[in-house]
Amino acid sequence: MIVVKNFGNNLDYSFIKAEKTFGTNTSNNTAPNTTVVFVEYTNRSHFGMIQAVFDDKSGKILDIKTLDIKERIPSMTFYWLFGIIALCIPAFNIYMIILIKRSDMRRKWLKYFL
Repeated sequence: MIVVKNFGNNLDYSFIKAEKTFGTNTSNNTAPNTTVVFVEYTNRSHFGMIQAVFDDKSGKILDIKTLDIKERIPSMTFYWLFGIIALCIPAFNIYMIILIKRSDMRRKWLKYFL
């Protein structure tokens, strides 16, 4: 009910991962015959996560928790802006090396180092 109240009816769901934890520390282990499943839901501007615990034998859900409810989907504008800038620097260096190679300068190897 809280998911529909915060996000609306038109949601996209995607499976993130399923895990079982076994180890010597029994407090971190999953219960016997259970699997923890993480599902992400989005509504174009926000996203959230659901953690569900399934019974392996019957396939029924034993427990559901909402994690990180109502987080904003980050903008990719700065990522692409800095990515283009990062690609322009090596492209400029390669362009300058080609210009030096084609020129009639003496001591070209010194210009390459500069």
